[in-house]
Amino acid sequence: MKRLAVLLPALLLVVSCAACGPSPRPEVSPNPSPEPTLTSEPWPEDWQAGYHRILADWSVLEVCGNLSYLPQYFGDAYGFDSYFLCDVDSDGTPELFLDSSTMGLTAVCCYDAGPVGVFYDRFDVNKQTGELIVAGHWHGAGGSGTLWDNEWRAWKLCGTDWELSMSIDCFEGTEENRYDIHDLETGEDKRFMAASSPEYDALYDVHVVPRIPFSQFQLYTLEDLSGLETVQ
Repeated sequence: MKRLAVLLPALLLVVSCAACGPSPRPEVSPNPSPEPTLTSEPWPEDWQAGYHRILADWSVLEVCGNLSYLPQYFGDAYGFDSYFLCDVDSDGTPELFLDSSTMGLTAVCCYDAGPVGVFYDRFDVNKQTGELIVAGHWHGAGGSGTLWDNEWRAWKLCGTDWELSMSIDCFEGTEENRYDIHDLETGEDKRFMAASSPEYDALYDVHVVPRIPFSQFQLYTLEDLSGLETVQ
């Protein structure tokens, strides 16, 4: 009888819990994948420390600028393997040029408490005008074949982005080659029929002649940080 008196409360407890059913589970919010450490950390104020970080993992530039076409076009050849510094506009903060031996292109970025003005092509540099100079068009952008020597574009840093400051386009005609000139500084658009015209020569002498060809810059491997001490 005493044993039954002891078991009865326990039995009632079991029946009571069974009637309540299982306790509801708390909702679990999906846990998003964390961002890479290099992109989630704040950027240093110092350009040299910032460029050091980019050299450690240049893919951080993919979230700072649009490089998406390059892996689509080049596939496994996409990537950068060397660099140099050059103060294009002589403002005291050099630009970082990341070069790719497999793509034949260079990505440039400026620094303003983080990378800005991410842009790619194959650049010469005109320090007199503070411009990036591009000859012709690389194949992926649509080229002009043998007329590359007569086609030029100049890009100038405006704030945190590069803007086209001069362009000379050549269009193949049936009898002669037509050249279209656009000068952003004057807002002038002109058309002429020969690369030896005064209009062509005037822009060529200012924007193209003083340029430093890409081949004259010393390249450093990404692991060689001594290039951060050398502004060319």
